[in-house]
Amino acid sequence: MLRHGGRSEFVSAEEYYGKKLEREREARREYRKKREKATQINELFILDIMREGMKNEDLRLRCGLS
Repeated sequence: MLRHGGRSEFVSAEEYYGKKLEREREARREYRKKREKATQINELFILDIMREGMKNEDLRLRCGLS
């Protein structure tokens, strides 16, 4: 059932379910693409800083800052 403007109407499940699946596939594809770009082997995470006991003077904390 499709609702719009306070009304409801019956629609083709095959048509709208297919559209929903395609939107979901595309959203997942975009998410993976963005995540791959963001993930780099040299990224520094707060957990790394805590584990290694880095101090403010540590040059690794200054990399990439402008």
